Amino acid sequence: YQSQLLRKSTNAVIVNNLSLIHYQTKQYDLARSYFKEAIAMRPKWPVPYTNLGILEDEIKNLSDAERYFIQSIRLEKKSKYFSNLFYFYRK
Repeated sequence: YQSQLLRKSTNAVIVNNLSLIHYQTKQYDLARSYFKEAIAMRPKWPVPYTNLGILEDEIKNLSDAERYFIQSIRLEKKSKYFSNLFYFYRK
């Protein structure tokens, strides 16, 4: 059901939210691919970049995590996105 919904979906929010399910179940490769799909659908939306940063940080791909956090800040300069990068650098 999930894969059929994703194939038919053109809504980046839906794809991003389904990616979160895969992230929570530690299906990181699948989550990553759907986050990237959400970015392709809506490239100026910072949320999937932030989520990719969190995923990459979780699996210790630190250079990718930093890159995604910085990209989310470039797209929308809100304090919640800066806080992700702050906690990333504090580690």
